[in-house]
Amino acid sequence: MSEKQISPLKPGRNDDEIDLVELVQKLWAQKFIILFITFCGVVSAAGYAYLTPQKFESKTILAAPSITTFAPFVQDVKVSSDSTVDVLGVALKLSDNVMVLLSRNLLAPATQAAFISENPSFAGCASAISQTRNKVVVSVTCPDKGDSLLALSGYIEHASKITAQEFQSLMMAVGVKSSIKAREFYSVESLPSTEAMPNKKLILALGLVLGGMLGVFVALIRNVFIENRTRSA
Repeated sequence: MSEKQISPLKPGRNDDEIDLVELVQKLWAQKFIILFITFCGVVSAAGYAYLTPQKFESKTILAAPSITTFAPFVQDVKVSSDSTVDVLGVALKLSDNVMVLLSRNLLAPATQAAFISENPSFAGCASAISQTRNKVVVSVTCPDKGDSLLALSGYIEHASKITAQEFQSLMMAVGVKSSIKAREFYSVESLPSTEAMPNKKLILALGLVLGGMLGVFVALIRNVFIENRTRSA
């Protein structure tokens, strides 16, 4: 019986495999196209970054106030109530509810209009409010950095005063005479921070990256057309 001889497999390149060295060489051959498109991307990004009017956004995060703030209110409720009062429960509910009331006033167009009416120098500013559980993110965008910080603090103070008046009226309606200051309606979780808009450095970096990616893509497509034309010739 004759034995079949099995010849060892010779290493070879699969046609579907990508030769990275060859690919780099092809891209290098079209380096001027890639550089030109990358340059165009950077120029476009720079044009947008430096021609767009710059604005400044100041932002802060407000959290629910301390439950000890409402100790006088809980005491008044205990005195006026014949039944046992859950002191902690009442304080927690008051703390949560005032944040809901404050966020509503911050979001209300009437509050924003009244604030601008009292502070016409901030007419070019815009406010934005986002709410999560027991937290409110307040941001104000203005053409001037100093104005954005002043408008942020002023708008929060304006809304908290309205909230304090509403809250006080509700408490008096149920026989609670204790008072609370507007500043006690919230606690500051993060100090105000200001960012320039648009972010020029970030936009330039994106222009460089996206321009380079587009340049490589165009070079690859161009290389495919060149290869197909060579094969058909």
